[in-house]
Amino acid sequence: MALIYCPDCGKEVSESANTCPNCAYPINRLYGNLISKQNNQLVIAGYIIVFMSLFIFPVLLMISGIVIGIINISKNAVGHGIVQIILSVVCGLVGAFIGILSTLL
Repeated sequence: MALIYCPDCGKEVSESANTCPNCAYPINRLYGNLISKQNNQLVIAGYIIVFMSLFIFPVLLMISGIVIGIINISKNAVGHGIVQIILSVVCGLVGAFIGILSTLL
């Protein structure tokens, strides 16, 4: 288990502690919010990459979107992960098709 610093008193506290033993600050709520914010940023990044695959480097960004979707599934954002995988494939293929058509015409 990792040690984190209590934001209230500055003492080292286990990340699995419910409260700081020194000042009773609620540690589990703080640590849970940090994980939640990191997951939200990854979900947002996944959607940005998915929609960019329509316009720029469709195959590369399609693969990146699939990988981020899988990571989101592993971090318990299952719904977002599945949607990102499906949208990555669809947007990547549409983007590649548009690119091929634009070179032929």
